[in-house]
Amino acid sequence: MNPTAQLLLFADLMLKSTLVLAFALLAARRWQGASAANRHLVWLAAFAVLLLVPFTRMYPPHWSWRLVQAAAPVVAPAVPRLVSEPTVMNTLPASSTHLVKVTTSITTAPEPPSPTGGPVRFVLGNGLLLAWLAGALVVLIRLLAGAAQLWRWKRHSLPLGDARTQALARQIAAEYRLSRLVELRTLASCRVPMTWGTLRPVVLLPAEAEVWPAARLALVLRHELGHIARHDCLTRLLTQFATALYWPNPLVWLAARIMRLTQEQACDDLVLAAGTPAETYALELVASTRHLQGRAQPAPAVAMGEPSTLGRRIESIIGPSRDRRPFSRVKAGLISALAAVALIGFASVQLRGADETKPAQSNPGASPAAAVSSDTPTKAPKTTTTLANAARSQPVQVAIEATFIKVGQGEFEFKDLSQYGAASSGPGKPGENQWIGRLDVPAVLQVLARKPGYEMVSKPAISILSGNMTKMMVAQELRYPQSYSETGAPQEFTTRSIGVELLGTPVVEDDGHTIDFDLSAHMTDFDGFIQYGEKNIQPLISVREMTTKVSLQDGATLIMGGLTLSEKKTGGDVPTMGGIEKLLKGNGDSTTKRTLVIFITLRIVKQDEVAKK
Repeated sequence: MNPTAQLLLFADLMLKSTLVLAFALLAARRWQGASAANRHLVWLAAFAVLLLVPFTRMYPPHWSWRLVQAAAPVVAPAVPRLVSEPTVMNTLPASSTHLVKVTTSITTAPEPPSPTGGPVRFVLGNGLLLAWLAGALVVLIRLLAGAAQLWRWKRHSLPLGDARTQALARQIAAEYRLSRLVELRTLASCRVPMTWGTLRPVVLLPAEAEVWPAARLALVLRHELGHIARHDCLTRLLTQFATALYWPNPLVWLAARIMRLTQEQACDDLVLAAGTPAETYALELVASTRHLQGRAQPAPAVAMGEPSTLGRRIESIIGPSRDRRPFSRVKAGLISALAAVALIGFASVQLRGADETKPAQSNPGASPAAAVSSDTPTKAPKTTTTLANAARSQPVQVAIEATFIKVGQGEFEFKDLSQYGAASSGPGKPGENQWIGRLDVPAVLQVLARKPGYEMVSKPAISILSGNMTKMMVAQELRYPQSYSETGAPQEFTTRSIGVELLGTPVVEDDGHTIDFDLSAHMTDFDGFIQYGEKNIQPLISVREMTTKVSLQDGATLIMGGLTLSEKKTGGDVPTMGGIEKLLKGNGDSTTKRTLVIFITLRIVKQDEVAKK
């Protein structure tokens, strides 16, 4: 994560947590006459929203808040992506190795200079992240230390085997409709009754609990089993996680303290609702807290008496008549709906920086200066299609499908293509070397397959970004010696590709359906060997080149012909002949001429196809 993203994430979470907790504080204050169980629902929903807010950043927002308005648009550099780079091996006779290579050369715009204050932002971002993680780690270590302390207490405690206590616990659990098995244990060093655990809850009592009066034992068990029935241990744990995540926000500490108070008050209401006198229960709480001598209990545990909440609890117990009813399902549904609306709103709105702007380039291959100047209004702006507008926000890809075939010389003529497609600039004439238009390529290939000398050489295909160059080569590798030893043995072999090499650069125009295509074809042909002196034999290579620049419509085909190949078949051994610059020919050699025809179809890749890839 880059420093800017760290700063934005921190600011976004702190702002949203402040809004959630401020709304919860306002709702609890306006609803202070409600029962503790219903007020606890408000804080439970608030902490649930806090834990889910970070996940809302996984979804793209519909609106955004900016920290500072950008002074000028920042031109993002083109980031090309190579969709595929196939290498096709073609099957040829064992006498030669035939290669088909498709490569792509990618050119990008130079990266813009980093904005002023970049190093400062880097230090702030990383320092903030480290401090944030350190604070969260402290809170989590405290939580783990408390869990370790509870594990030690459980290990050194003893099961409570008193039949009277077990029977009373089963009775209260039935009243609370508590189906989970609760483990009752005693420990001599236990100062105050407490409970912990979600799946396997434990109630820990002082060792003298076995001799307590039945009334005192009943109110203690009602309070602790009430925590288990209400899943307060789980909600207390989730509150600790939220506090670790949002610890820099002082409101989260205040909210966690109020939530602990409402949990205890809700369980106090359960005890009082069972008929326990308020004065008796208040004295029991004071006595339990006195034994603690101001010490707090481990974080995961829920203790019956806590010094931090004692005063407010006593006031609630012995104060005027209060609402002590359990939570209402209607109110729970309403609060859950409000929490869901808050999450949806937070997913739709996110905090963004001033430098988060969309790329201004319409052509990934263009320079940054050209991209900036494209934002300047002109006197006669062009009307563009949806695809052209999309090209300005993200690079456009062009799919190139090429077909290399060989046919006997004179077996292919451009005038025969009129029945399979329409030329964009009129039908071709015999002798012309290229044809452009809409064409049913598979149908043409089926017809040519019946011609003498037909051979399918290769069908490479690739998708590249508009403005980038692709290279396609269909060639044989010719390996020959560079020198000979004194005994005439060849040595220092070298390899040269014999065949056709295509270099093409497609550029999608602003209209969104026209492709300008720069294409050059280099053809290297092997004509035989030539002997220099007695021991130096070198290949004779002929090179031809064709260059063209055309404009095609989306889905149109360009055909290049006129490339004649001379293929030699050796019928015997190749004897050594004296003299310089003489071709070496064997007995029974024959030469066959065939025409190489190249079909190239260009198609603009739609954005939904890019998304699927």
